[in-house]
Amino acid sequence: VEQKLHGSKIDSVVNRIHVAEPVQRDDKERGENIPESVLNPPEMKEPRKTEKDLMNENGGAGVYSVDVNKHYLLDCEDWKYDKIPEFMDGFNIADFVDPDILKRLEELEREEEAAGNEMEEEELVEDLTDEQRAALIAIRKKKELIISAKRMKISNPIPRSNNHLVQLVNLKII
Repeated sequence: VEQKLHGSKIDSVVNRIHVAEPVQRDDKERGENIPESVLNPPEMKEPRKTEKDLMNENGGAGVYSVDVNKHYLLDCEDWKYDKIPEFMDGFNIADFVDPDILKRLEELEREEEAAGNEMEEEELVEDLTDEQRAALIAIRKKKELIISAKRMKISNPIPRSNNHLVQLVNLKII
């Protein structure tokens, strides 16, 4: 301390330092006041387990799954691990859960599938004569050729085979 007092920087610091010296105001003796907790420290408790300690005890990283439910602040501790809360926003959740929903969904899907199959069968062949069926087949083939010709023009402007050109000429597309 004395070396620092003789240093060059002491002048800038000394005017900011004040050393208090108490003056006795009466004859009353005032001894040291050391708190009881410092004189007799409590026994060392076992340190609290952290999540990392729990992870290392239960298999380490990648094996241990953090239990987030234990930190929930609920009115009743028993509610922390409930699968579905009984009440939420003042409404009973059980009123909105339908136990037969999967069964009803399967029935609905079967009905839709049956209705779809019936409509397809009706659309295909209902009340068509042989000439109309032949015309329908020819129209569908021509439609497929037109679509394939369009795809060929988009993908490659140069035809790949003469056979394809012959088909397009016969359909009077080119």
